Amino acid sequence: VKEDDNKPPKAILGPPIKIYAPNTAVDIDGSNSTDDDKIVMWEWSRSPDSPALGQVVSGSDHAPILKLCDLIEGVYNFTLTVFDEKGASDKASLTVTVERNPHSNDIVQVYLFEDPTNFTQERLDSLTSILMVPFSDGKERSVVRKWELVTIGIRTINNQVVVYFYGKNDKGEILPGAPLVKHLRDTVYGRLLGFEFDVIDTSTCSNDCSGHGTCSDATRLCTCDKFWIENFFRASAGRQFSNCEWSKIYFGLIVSLLIIVCFIIVYIVWYVWSLRNDQLRRRKKYKQLEEETGRGVNFNSGSSDEDEFFKMKARKKSSSRSLTPKANGFKPANVLSNINAVKPNDKSDKRK
Repeated sequence: VKEDDNKPPKAILGPPIKIYAPNTAVDIDGSNSTDDDKIVMWEWSRSPDSPALGQVVSGSDHAPILKLCDLIEGVYNFTLTVFDEKGASDKASLTVTVERNPHSNDIVQVYLFEDPTNFTQERLDSLTSILMVPFSDGKERSVVRKWELVTIGIRTINNQVVVYFYGKNDKGEILPGAPLVKHLRDTVYGRLLGFEFDVIDTSTCSNDCSGHGTCSDATRLCTCDKFWIENFFRASAGRQFSNCEWSKIYFGLIVSLLIIVCFIIVYIVWYVWSLRNDQLRRRKKYKQLEEETGRGVNFNSGSSDEDEFFKMKARKKSSSRSLTPKANGFKPANVLSNINAVKPNDKSDKRK
């Protein structure tokens, strides 16, 4: 009987891997695994306590080299199991740690409307030469005339090419991201010859939200503190950004004052309009009285319009009474004269 002298394979992985965002892609090489004959199957697995986010590229979880992308900050634990022709196996594990880059505030990202399949090294070099223009670093009032652009990652997001880089001066110091972004926006925005771009910004939101809020790295929008709101006029003007400039208290007071002022203006307009209409209406009545009485109305006299109106009404009424005959055809004035004429005769008759 011949003894089976098959030896199990040996799974071999390298040391733990550490990467820094925004670089979220990594390759884990298990091709150094050995066997006395031949390894026929490779199988990669992720530990249950590892983050679920992060994708395996092109089915590489059954290949000697595991390719991963879109990892997030955290610690991943991957295990490689190798099998030989006779079913013998061996395992090895490796951790991948994704950390926030210590210079994340200084990393600049450029979103390009570029076909990923046509974005060649030549295109990347051309973009780099356009971006590298002298600028002031913001810390000192000196101009950085010579600096180096260091590309640290290229990704594809929604069919857009995203290039991540940071700058170094001639001393090897990393340049601050916010002044670099501002400089690129002022000098390069709209002038990337041969490139159509979408966004130039730091990889983490550098917006200080006017000192009254926090900015989301994902949306680049400010979440304002309790008593502050966004100045929407500035946010909607051109390529402006989210802010927290307005105090809710002052904004409320200003809006209240504007409402009161508008109410006063409307009231004044209504009051003037009412007076004007009332004056026109009274003048129309006076004109009718003038036509009926033949006397004019002196609007500049010391008496009020109402007094003048009632005087004219009284004159009209008295004149109409004096001219109206009685039912028997005699006027009141004639009756009184007749009575006075008759009285002396009545007395004389009585004496007789």
